[in-house]
Amino acid sequence: MKYFAYPLGIVILALNSSFGLEFGSMGQVSAGMGGAGVALKDSAWGLYYNPALLGADRRTKVGYSFGLQFKEQNLMQVATIDTDNLSNFPDKLNEQILGGGKSVQFGNTTIDGALGSTLDALFPNPATPGQITANDLSGLLDELSGGNTTCTTFTDCAAELKGDPDLAERFKKKLVDAANKGGSPLVGDLLSGINADVLGDVLDGINSANSASDIADTILDKAGTLTLKKGADSTIDKLLNDFGVIDEALRSNDVNLVTQNGFVVQFAGDKKQRRVESDALGSINIQEIDSGRGAVGIGLFASAFTNASAQLDPNNNQLIFELGGKYYDVSVSGDNISLTLDSSGRNNLDGSIMNENANHTLYTNALALIEIPVGYGHTFFTPTGELNVGIAVKFMQAIGYGQNLKFSVGKTPDIDFNKDDLDMAQTFGFDVGLLYSPKMIKNFNIGLVAKNLNAPTIKRSNNLEDTTLNRQVRAGVSYTMKDFLTFAFDADILANDTLSLSSPKSQFMGGGVLANFKKVDFRLGAMQDLRSKSGEGVILTGGLNLLGFLDVALQYGLGKNITLYNVNVSNYMSLRVGGQFSF
Repeated sequence: MKYFAYPLGIVILALNSSFGLEFGSMGQVSAGMGGAGVALKDSAWGLYYNPALLGADRRTKVGYSFGLQFKEQNLMQVATIDTDNLSNFPDKLNEQILGGGKSVQFGNTTIDGALGSTLDALFPNPATPGQITANDLSGLLDELSGGNTTCTTFTDCAAELKGDPDLAERFKKKLVDAANKGGSPLVGDLLSGINADVLGDVLDGINSANSASDIADTILDKAGTLTLKKGADSTIDKLLNDFGVIDEALRSNDVNLVTQNGFVVQFAGDKKQRRVESDALGSINIQEIDSGRGAVGIGLFASAFTNASAQLDPNNNQLIFELGGKYYDVSVSGDNISLTLDSSGRNNLDGSIMNENANHTLYTNALALIEIPVGYGHTFFTPTGELNVGIAVKFMQAIGYGQNLKFSVGKTPDIDFNKDDLDMAQTFGFDVGLLYSPKMIKNFNIGLVAKNLNAPTIKRSNNLEDTTLNRQVRAGVSYTMKDFLTFAFDADILANDTLSLSSPKSQFMGGGVLANFKKVDFRLGAMQDLRSKSGEGVILTGGLNLLGFLDVALQYGLGKNITLYNVNVSNYMSLRVGGQFSF
C-alpha cells in the first residue's frame, strides 16, 4: 500500500500547535475558564499571567501543571489515505452498483445489482422478458419524443440523444426516476452526475462492454465528466472523502502539538495589621495598616513548540489520479466530486501531486523553551481603589531544531538528525502587569499585562530565521460574587506570532466561570482564536479540582472534525493535569 505522507512519523517527533510563540496557557484554572487569567486572583499562576496579581493576592501558593495540546489542519488525514485504494475506484464503484438486485440482459451485457434493478424499472415490459434490446430503447425514446424517434441500434439511439438536448434531458429524468424506484440512491446519483447528451453513449458502451466487470470503467470512460455527491453510499463516500481531503490539503495544511509544563511558588507578602492609638483625652483609635508589600513568585516553566506543514512541488500540484489504468482530473466543490477523463493521451502522472518523482517539502520546526521567572507585585492605595503593579524578570534557555524534508508519494524522505544542528541560546525577558480594583465596585478587577517587553531574540541556524519573542499584550476582567462564584474574561490586544505556516498569527479571546467550594471547584468556559485558519471554531473548556491534589482541565474545539483510522474527533484538543494549594 502507498500512502500520501510517509513523513508523518517524523512529524510526531517534532510537532507543536500554532500556539508556538503566543501567550499560551499555564495551570488548570485559566485553562478551564476559557484561558482567562490576567485578572484572576484565585490562581497560583499569577506569575505567568500577570505579575500584578502577586500584590493583589498575597497568600503563599504552590502550583504544578503538565499539559498537552493538539491542533491539526488536513495533514494527518492525508497521511492515512491509501492511494492504491483510490486507484481502485472503478472496481469499488463496480462492486457497489452491481452487487445484489435484479439481473437483466442489456444488449450483449448481463447487468446485475442496483444498475440491473434500475434498467428493469426503466423498461418494465421489454419485448422479451429479462432482455432489453435496442428496439426497447427506441420505443422509450419514441414515447418521450412524441413519435419522432426511429433508431434501431444502441449507437443510433445514442446519436439521436446527442442531437436532441430536450429529449436527452427527458430521458435523463426518466432514468434517474427509475434508479430511485429501483431503490439505488448511488445509481441515481451516478446518473444525475452525467451530462444528458452523453447518456446514450454510456448505454451504448454498456451494451458493448466486454464483461460486467468493465461497467464502471465504461461509464467513467463514456461520460467524459462524472460528478458524484457524497451521501449516497458509505463505501463510495470514503473514497470521495479522500479526494476531498487531498484537495483541502492542497490549499492549506498544518499539524501541531504543544506541551507547556510548570512549577510555581508564591511567597506570601505582608498581611494587614491593626494598630491601636490613644489620644490625650483617652480616646482609642484602631487603624488597619497595610504597607502594600506583595508576594514574591518564582517558577520553572518548560515548554516545547513544534509545527509541521507540507508544501507541494509547484510542478506537481494538480489533482490528477490514475483510476483503473486511465487518468482523471479531479475537482472538488463542497460535497460534489467531479472526475474528468483526460483525453490528451496522458500515460503518466507528470504534474500530479501523486507523481512519485515530485519534490514535495515537509517543513518541520521545533523550539523548546525553559523559563525561570522571578516576580514581585506591589499595591498602591488611591482614593478610588487599589492599583497593583507587578514585574517579572525571566531567564530563558531556548533549544531549536528544524528540517526541510523532501518527499513524494510512496517514497520515504531521507532523515538525518544531526545534534550539531541544534540551536541553543540564552536570553532574558521582562513582563509587567497592572491590576486595578475600584472601590465603587467591590470584588471587580481590571487587568493588563505586557509580556516580553524587550522582544528577546533567539538565534537560529540551519538556514532558519531567528525567532523573536514579540511583545504580547492581553487585558482581562474578573468579578466575584457570593464569595465563591468568579467570572473572568481575557482578550489579546495584539495578535501574536506562531510557528505555523498556515496560521502565522493568533489572537484569543475567552472567558468562563469558577465555582469554588473550598475542597472542590468546578470551571466552565469558552474561547476562540480570531486569527486561526484551522477551523477549530469555538473551543469549550472545563475543569475540576479535588482537594488541590488533583486538578484537571479539558479543551475541545466545536468546529472542524477529522477522521483518523475511523475515529472522528475535533481538530483541536487539550488536556492539562496538576494541582495547586494556597494558605
